[in-house]
Amino acid sequence: MSAPIDPGPLSAAVDGWDAVRRKVFNRDLGCIVPTVDPKNAYPCKGMPTLDHVPERGKNAMGKKAPDDEAHLVTICAYHHTGQLWPERNRELERSYLARWWPDIHGERVETDERT
Repeated sequence: MSAPIDPGPLSAAVDGWDAVRRKVFNRDLGCIVPTVDPKNAYPCKGMPTLDHVPERGKNAMGKKAPDDEAHLVTICAYHHTGQLWPERNRELERSYLARWWPDIHGERVETDERT
């Protein structure tokens, strides 16, 4: 008996934005900032939004990350646009996503490094 084929992450291009949004929102259960950055003193505010998380070394290329569940996290509107938390904490986002996608984001590491 062979192992099931891994279908890969849901993609907006193939599965549609509604399916991808639903999958990411259900996985994250709200803004990830309190989970991955408990020292952050600013409380969540506003609607949940999606943040594109580029792979290491690819955020300087001027392209956004792919529209799929392996490159998206849920961030509240305040942390996303008001505090600009994602731009200062890419490694925390990547480490979070590595729980499900280690082949894309590398092994999960516990770090205070903010990139």
